[in-house]
Amino acid sequence: MTGEFLELFTRYRGLFEKALLFGIVLLGLGYGAKFLLSLIGCWYLRYAKETRENEKDYDLGNGRIGIIQSRSLLHTTFILKDESLETRSNASLMEQFFKIGWKS
Repeated sequence: MTGEFLELFTRYRGLFEKALLFGIVLLGLGYGAKFLLSLIGCWYLRYAKETRENEKDYDLGNGRIGIIQSRSLLHTTFILKDESLETRSNASLMEQFFKIGWKS
């Protein structure tokens, strides 16, 4: 696992450095916690959820159930039962599903 991380870090070092700098700037502006939570949400939705086949449907509130269509570092897009699309920030998904978050 460590070797894989080092290989990824070496390959995408410039991207990691830019993301770190961007995160520091956002932290200074008061948005760092949301940025960090979005990155954690991206990781969770990409890797941790892949092993849980029974959790494909997501309750987005107000009776809306969605299936993930696409994921990015900060946002996830869902297809709802009525075929419409809804995009949510990964930070808001983490706050909703795990009842966590930081007060701004």
